[in-house]
Amino acid sequence: MRLAHALTRADAEAPLLVAGEEGAGQDAVSEIIACAFLCLNPIDGSACGECRACSSFARQVCPDILVVEPSGKSDLITLGQIVPDRANLQPNVRDFLGAMPAISRNKVVLVQRAERFNADAANALLKTLEEPPPWGRFILTSDAAGRIITTVRSRCLIIHCDYGEAEDGLVSVLTGGAPDAVARLSEARFADFLASFGTWLSSLENSSRGEALRISEEFQELAEQLRVASGEEMEPRFARAELVKMYSNWLASLGRAAELASTLWMHRAILGNANFGYVADAHFTGR
Repeated sequence: MRLAHALTRADAEAPLLVAGEEGAGQDAVSEIIACAFLCLNPIDGSACGECRACSSFARQVCPDILVVEPSGKSDLITLGQIVPDRANLQPNVRDFLGAMPAISRNKVVLVQRAERFNADAANALLKTLEEPPPWGRFILTSDAAGRIITTVRSRCLIIHCDYGEAEDGLVSVLTGGAPDAVARLSEARFADFLASFGTWLSSLENSSRGEALRISEEFQELAEQLRVASGEEMEPRFARAELVKMYSNWLASLGRAAELASTLWMHRAILGNANFGYVADAHFTGR
């Protein structure tokens, strides 16, 4: 929950994916995050429990949260749940986010079992995930995150459930402790990258403001090192976004909410094809 609190404290605009094995507590964690995003008077990243938004959420009558889940014989999340459809009169994400919050600080779209998107629904959701209105917050849950359509999963910051706190080593910190992610990053091909990242983090801690551009340049080189280690499976843009996720997890482990807010902007800008050098320089010169 440390990362979750850091993200809600920063009022993260990036989509969040709450993932874990079946029964790991995704529903409970996602509801805690949703209520914190809705709350009018959050306290250190947590909902106050007393305001109008919190009260209506507790009674399950809050007008500013939309739950999207698989339905019908196909047990899928379909296009009509994302955009208006004459043949489907149920609420949809685009219309829901088109108006400002009625009583809350934000509007929240809670997508349950996100691995059940069909291709049309996932593609329709991408633009809104990348460019939500200022009040739009997305929380996705899944117990099979590996089956979520890649274009959706790559745009999310992942909160891993039931894996404990990421305290034991750099790999656990960078991945949030998720067993599959820990296993992958622990492969021999990432050894040089991890050594370089660890050295860079130490250098970052001891750097002065005047060294910001050097720190930024080294960060950009790390993204290329990660891409090469990952192989042809990873495009440069996704390697950069993945590096920012790792950096965000490290900041969250230290409770640095202000810097974390900036890395969330970086992540979103990179996935939107912004110039990586520009966003990295902007972040590190503003630290």
